Formats: sequence, structure tokens, C-alpha cells
Amino acid sequence: MLQVTWKYDAYLEKKFDTRSYDSFLILYSAADNGVEYPLLMNDSKNSLISGKQYVNIPEHRKEATYEVYLFFVVSYGGGNTDSLHLGKIKV
Repeated sequence: MLQVTWKYDAYLEKKFDTRSYDSFLILYSAADNGVEYPLLMNDSKNSLISGKQYVNIPEHRKEATYEVYLFFVVSYGGGNTDSLHLGKIKV
């Protein structure tokens, strides 16, 4: 399991009204080399306020490299609000 945590910023909440935002953690393998699981994402969304998100990583038969992204989305369907590329992870 990969868990990502962050400190929620009350100043930005007030400035951009982010209290109702949700977060999604996504791992994406851009390499076209037969990766068993090219896309992994969390089973359920967490609110931005929770300060954490995780994704289960199934056991792989061979090594795979994933790009890790965290998306912040308005929970009432207003669209994508922001995203962060957190780097790469090898599993």
C-alpha cells in the first residue's frame, strides 16, 4: 500500500473555498512494456481536509515504474481543480 499525507492549509481553504474538495491518488505506468496493472487508483475518495490518501498496490510478477499523481476535485461535480505530480515509484 502507498499512503500519501499532507498538511491541510486553512489559509488556502479560506482563500479558494476548498472545504468541499475531494482527493484521488493515481499511479500510472506510461511505459508500454506489458505492465500487469497500467493504472492503479484508490478505491474511495477522501476529502482534501482529511490530509491523506492511499492506494493498494497488488503484487507484481515483474518490476514496474509508476508516475504518482494526486488530484483535487470539487466534490459537487465542478471539475478538476488542481493536481500534483509527486514523482515516480518502482514496485
